[in-house]
Amino acid sequence: MKYMLTFAAILCCCSVVLNAQNTTISGTLTGIGAKTIKIAHVHVTNSASFKPKPVSYDVKPNGAFSFSLPNGWYRLQFSGVDYAPTPGFPMEVYCSGEHVKLSVQLTPNASPKVVDSVKIITDLVDYNFAKAISMTKNNDGTFSTEIKTDKPKLGYQVLVYGGEQTDLHSVNGTMADSYEYDGGGDYRSIVQTKNGVVKISFDPKKLPEGNNKPSVEFTDNFSKSVQTMIEQENSDRQEFFTAYSKRKAGKPESFNPTVAHQKVQDLIAAEKDPQLKELLMLRYLSVGYFSDDTTGADPQFVKSILTTIKPSSPVWGHQPRLISTAVKLSGTNSDEYLQKAFKENPAPYVKSELLSAMLEKASKDKNAALIDQYYKQLMSTYPESFAAKYAEKQFNPNRKIQVGNEIPKFSFDGIDGNAGTKITPEGFKGKWVLIDNWATWCGPCIAELPAIHKIYDKFKDKNFVVLSVSFDREAGDVTKFRNGKFKMPWMHVFSEGVWESEAAKAFEVSGIPKPILIDPNGKIVALEEDLRSDKLEKTLERFVR
Repeated sequence: MKYMLTFAAILCCCSVVLNAQNTTISGTLTGIGAKTIKIAHVHVTNSASFKPKPVSYDVKPNGAFSFSLPNGWYRLQFSGVDYAPTPGFPMEVYCSGEHVKLSVQLTPNASPKVVDSVKIITDLVDYNFAKAISMTKNNDGTFSTEIKTDKPKLGYQVLVYGGEQTDLHSVNGTMADSYEYDGGGDYRSIVQTKNGVVKISFDPKKLPEGNNKPSVEFTDNFSKSVQTMIEQENSDRQEFFTAYSKRKAGKPESFNPTVAHQKVQDLIAAEKDPQLKELLMLRYLSVGYFSDDTTGADPQFVKSILTTIKPSSPVWGHQPRLISTAVKLSGTNSDEYLQKAFKENPAPYVKSELLSAMLEKASKDKNAALIDQYYKQLMSTYPESFAAKYAEKQFNPNRKIQVGNEIPKFSFDGIDGNAGTKITPEGFKGKWVLIDNWATWCGPCIAELPAIHKIYDKFKDKNFVVLSVSFDREAGDVTKFRNGKFKMPWMHVFSEGVWESEAAKAFEVSGIPKPILIDPNGKIVALEEDLRSDKLEKTLERFVR
């Protein structure tokens, strides 16, 4: 399968009283109607790596599975031959000793009711869609082909066409001597070569039928409670960002951080289970607040959180950055707890995120020695971490995008009013340019638009222009967005590929919004935080006259 629909992962935890070092996860994995699946697996990843490789556990022929994991946070994905992986966004997975029990049911791979044609891709062409070969349709409704190869066996997948199906992806074939997982949620069929030829037949009638919705259910009460708590935390986050967007757009909003924090504090007081209490404490720390308001948090209560949750606790793996938040909300200026957590917490993910937090603080404090120390330590110790990938673009001393450097060469396709033209740095000589790296799906980006509209109206007659660089999937998303509330009457370009796009490479973008201000000579004079919200206008007043 060439893409993976990520499974909404599982959160599991255990009581501190048990003092267990491992968590057992067990359950059943079946297809529609509780039918067993030819071959199925449970795939486990954690957050320690930028591109983590899953560890796969076999599901028994009767659909049962059971394995043990060291305590910590994980993501789980389920897969089976002829079945689609469970869709949805992954959730944090916390295991700390309590036996987790699951019942999982997958839905068959999507296929048209009437199959018009079938194509095959093999390991001989590295499963390249562009090199797919059409199979011959037979009178009995099957499809067949012969492939010559010197290899002793051949791996293949099929592309099934028919009706109005648009969600095309590669799946395993119905003929196989064995199967292997493709790393993306599906399987490859493996067949043996005979006399230098592989004869392959595909029979649509052998595909499992059904349109059941996939399901993942906890059968132990503790995990059910944890899952509910995480859903509530996500609801808190959505409530805050909705209010934040309204606030930035000048609309009335009623979000009160004091009330929001107190609601969670009351839940913490009522909770009897020590593990659930700690998770609720993380929820308390994650409640949002506006930078120009009081936080709504009780400093003394936050101090009690830092006393209750030990620096070495695996619970911090949920959101390691909440350690920095707790230190800030406690009203103390000491980084003692943060430093202790970095030293004592065994999770590489936690350590890398804490190093990143210390690096960012050193940057804000303009402490060059600490910036250099933390950056080198992060890149040498946790080079494959998310934090390192981010730091490489933000703090690499040799990075292209930093104040004082010339803006790198680029050439992007203009869209909307600039369609058909190439936008390059040469076209901006003699002008101040605000480069706005953004996307229509990015809430914080949209929250910045009122401020950008304001400064555009104020400075557009002073040799000042705005260039919005879209990180959307399609250029049409920008056109549709501009037909709404925000007209964005300035220059627009689109660079296909999102995080792998030429724009991401040229401007070293690892997250958006990422604004950049360049002077009439093409030099970078301001970046990011100095060009966000209320700081944007103040920064431009310093330069554009």
